[in-house]
Amino acid sequence: EKLREYLEDDLYTEFDEDEIGAADVWIADDEDVAIALTDEYLLIADSEDTIEDMLDNIDSPPTRSLAEDEQFIAAREALPKGRVMFVYAQVEDYLEEFQDIVDPWGDAASVWNWAESNTPEYVAASLSFIDKGVRFDVVSEAASSSLSLDSESDLRSAEAVPEDTLFLASYTGVTDAWEEFRDTLEDSDPWAAEDFDEFLDDLEDETGIDLERDVIESLTGEVSLAIMPSDISISADAGELEGVIEALFLASLDDPRGIENALESLTDWIEDEGYDTDRDAVGNYYAITLNLDQFDENLIEDYEVGYVITDDWLALGSSIESLEAFHDADGDGTGSLSSAVKYSNLAKLAPIPLHLLIYADIAGIVEVVVDGLDEDALEDYEDDVRPYVENLNAFMLASSLTDERWHFTAALTLQE
Repeated sequence: EKLREYLEDDLYTEFDEDEIGAADVWIADDEDVAIALTDEYLLIADSEDTIEDMLDNIDSPPTRSLAEDEQFIAAREALPKGRVMFVYAQVEDYLEEFQDIVDPWGDAASVWNWAESNTPEYVAASLSFIDKGVRFDVVSEAASSSLSLDSESDLRSAEAVPEDTLFLASYTGVTDAWEEFRDTLEDSDPWAAEDFDEFLDDLEDETGIDLERDVIESLTGEVSLAIMPSDISISADAGELEGVIEALFLASLDDPRGIENALESLTDWIEDEGYDTDRDAVGNYYAITLNLDQFDENLIEDYEVGYVITDDWLALGSSIESLEAFHDADGDGTGSLSSAVKYSNLAKLAPIPLHLLIYADIAGIVEVVVDGLDEDALEDYEDDVRPYVENLNAFMLASSLTDERWHFTAALTLQE
């Protein structure tokens, strides 16, 4: 009754009450909405005819139902158990109905062709409660022209960054994505592909770096970006951020020789251009560093970026301190992000095989930002931002892309 009253107010229409079998039915005057209530179900449909068909199916189940459809079963089994909401849609059917409305051979032909080749047959989603939070999952059939990845992430980067890391974005499949990019560019715009090849040749002539051979072909494993607690200050009046954001870019290497040659060539080129680099000890390794204020001391200050190459990692850091944090964490996992309960509780929800994971310690990020605010900025935060973020704890987004299925998972937890 309350739902009917709400719809009457919201849709500016009246409902006529009726009965179909043992069900109470309400039909909107404009017949755009119909509601039925049985002993077991609440049904909402776009017409009285649809409601009648649904009630008939409840009384006399069809010989071949959706519950026996192979795609529906696969989608349902791919989603987590214990869910509180489940949605399933056969997307291709909607696309076919939409085709009757638009002209697929007119101005929208290219868009239509793209939609046909990239629209999955089905999409399913679920909502579930987790400890102090919620998770949302989406699965779909992989589109015929989609990128599928042969590699799989084991999230080793979480063992190579500190336990208090605030943000981690991890991706596996750079070489696959690069090949897809080159093939797509060649097929869609051969002239642009030729220009791009010329750019790569010019880059090699200028710096001595063969981007594909020395860099891309070396990135067969996981690449990640991590941001750690940083000593920063934020001024509301000047709108400026001062201090160094402690960040790391990591690339897992099977063979470091290609990357090592590329970075040595880049270092030589920088020095030939008149800039100074330094060599600093980081544990058992040496870091090559570059003070960025040589380029513009007013625009970029305090940043002394550098890189370290180990037997299985390339680490680019925004400071020596960032590289030292990598060195201290990269070991047996003790004291690394992988041992943090907040992170591990979310990471274990990621779909398998895993290709992309984004993790954010929201509470930690808020703490670092608030500590750096000046008095005016802090007042603005208390009034406008704090009510929306003070109860948030952590967030994760993860995805799996295979030839058969896409699976995306998002999870959000709250503070106690």
